[in-house]
Amino acid sequence: MQQAAPGEDMSILYDGGDPRRSSDALASTLLATSTRIDAVCCTEVLDYSSCHQPITLFELMGFGRALDDLPTVMRPGVLTKAWGPAIRTLASRLGIQIDSLEERLTRLPTPEPFEVRSGCIEAGTAAGLYLQLRGVRGGSSPVVFEHVARLRPDIGPAWPQPGEPGCYQVRVSGDPNYTLDIPVARGTQHGSEALRATAMHLMSAVPTALAAPPGLLTVLSLPPTAVGPVTSSTVR
Repeated sequence: MQQAAPGEDMSILYDGGDPRRSSDALASTLLATSTRIDAVCCTEVLDYSSCHQPITLFELMGFGRALDDLPTVMRPGVLTKAWGPAIRTLASRLGIQIDSLEERLTRLPTPEPFEVRSGCIEAGTAAGLYLQLRGVRGGSSPVVFEHVARLRPDIGPAWPQPGEPGCYQVRVSGDPNYTLDIPVARGTQHGSEALRATAMHLMSAVPTALAAPPGLLTVLSLPPTAVGPVTSSTVR
């Protein structure tokens, strides 16, 4: 990205394309209210049964496939590329440097066939997916990102559970301890709220990024972004 426009007087702000970027911003805000921080965990929990995107559901996520048939998201290194920069950025916010990144990936099968919006999930095929990337420093993991994806609420009952069909959760361990849950799956289209939150996080930062000195920008190099326009029709 630093070579995207050689010789040009411009800045590039990259904050990722996954909805998890919004939980990064939430975590960064919470960190400013702690006197001591031992660890921070950002978790996205979603029910994918309403997802009407067969390529995402079956190819990218691997639902409805045999457990030994690895989907795109479970191939070695994919998770590190997707979330690694955000973990290192959040670690920098804590004033620490991550030594390495550790991927933990798990899938669970369904005991019987059932239907979802995108098709049939046969018995014995994947119906739950748990992705975790741990930022390791010494013998601990001070920064952890997780994604929990299910096709039914009873799949993986020991995995993190949302209070709604889907949510972002940020847990800060330290003094004080925080757990923040934000529902993001109340709309009629799967993931629409999460996707809008991801887009608006970047859109709201555009004026600040344009005013910044040329170079590669991150959330750490920019001041808090302005709030988007509020009208009387949006306030209840």
